[in-house]
Amino acid sequence: MQKYKIHRLRTLAVIVSSLIWVGIHSQSVAQLYQSGVQALEKGDPQRALVIFDQVLKDRPYYYDAHVGRAQALLMQGYRDAAMKDIAKALEMKPDHPEALYQRSRIWEDQGKPRQALADLEKACSAPIVLPHAWIARARLLHTLGKSAEAVDVLSELIRRKSDQVPWEAWMLRSQIYVYQKDIEKAILDISHIVSAGKAPDSLFFRRAVLSLQTSDTAAAVQDLDRLLREEPRHEPARRLRSRLMSANGKMQAALTDLDYLILEMKIRDDAELYASRAFVLKGLKRYDAAIQDLTKSMTYDRGNTDYYLERAEIYGIMGKEEAALADYRRLMRMEVKDARPWLGRAKYYFSKNRYDLAIEDLNEALRLQPLPEAYYLRGACYDLKGDRKRACEDLKKAAASGHETAVQKVASYCK
Repeated sequence: MQKYKIHRLRTLAVIVSSLIWVGIHSQSVAQLYQSGVQALEKGDPQRALVIFDQVLKDRPYYYDAHVGRAQALLMQGYRDAAMKDIAKALEMKPDHPEALYQRSRIWEDQGKPRQALADLEKACSAPIVLPHAWIARARLLHTLGKSAEAVDVLSELIRRKSDQVPWEAWMLRSQIYVYQKDIEKAILDISHIVSAGKAPDSLFFRRAVLSLQTSDTAAAVQDLDRLLREEPRHEPARRLRSRLMSANGKMQAALTDLDYLILEMKIRDDAELYASRAFVLKGLKRYDAAIQDLTKSMTYDRGNTDYYLERAEIYGIMGKEEAALADYRRLMRMEVKDARPWLGRAKYYFSKNRYDLAIEDLNEALRLQPLPEAYYLRGACYDLKGDRKRACEDLKKAAASGHETAVQKVASYCK
């Protein structure tokens, strides 16, 4: 049965090859070659292989056909056979740029980057400019730690070919600029791609991320808006825009994005997403809904202490003291070396004018970690209890750690 299947597959292959041959037999050699190139462009290496075989049968010294056949063979994984065709092409034309480029690919696959780079340098020195060879050379240089040389190669390609340069060249140079921490140049290259109308919509997200690195939030939001109009289900873009809206106090806009992610895109098992929406709901003073989202976050990520801290704080704002203190106690058991639960409960006691209890918790927080906020809050407690000396001692410690309000208070209060 197995032999029958193999025989049948071979028979089908012969039939397919015969049908292709019948279609190409009447064409001229030049026409045949172009048909092979078109087959490669369409992603049909089998047809291309049959065509190039016929070309080389009629014209054994047609070196371009050897290169074309090598490409077809590479597309099918026949690397050794491809190398033989490339060798024949280079024997006839040693500076054939496409042959050199194809051989560089094989060298790279074999883990021989130096040989690959040598071939790419020869390909780029040929009179005919092959942009993909230049891009491959720049990418390899960057991989080998020669980023400045890679930028020079791409810049020369852009200078020579001007508007005919593939957008991948601009994209690669942008990526290298990011590696070199030259974010403004990276943004300019992406902007060139966008303005030429050649880029995928995802580049708007990349430019938005880079704009944030230059503190240009407005530009980032503009790109995210553009992207989400075209691709409303682009999850990273929607998440990022929700964070930016939240950070700028635009809670309703942030909530719209978060609701879309949870309700429309049905992302229902993401603890961070529910926690983000809880923070926004808290800003909108929708405390019950915020508690519900934080509780959901805990079901997906039980060990995350941030969710308990946030919920305890909201319970405190709502006046639900028993629930708030229960969360703080739970945290103190979970994270015995974390100062934040003690600081959180101290804030709650402070808001209720229970300064002695707040000071006890702040003492414990500072024993665990010298938090500037804890020094400042304890100084405030001492101040309200009329102990100016201790208040100033703590305020100065907070100021020395960079607490801005403490710095101002020391200047006006602790003279």
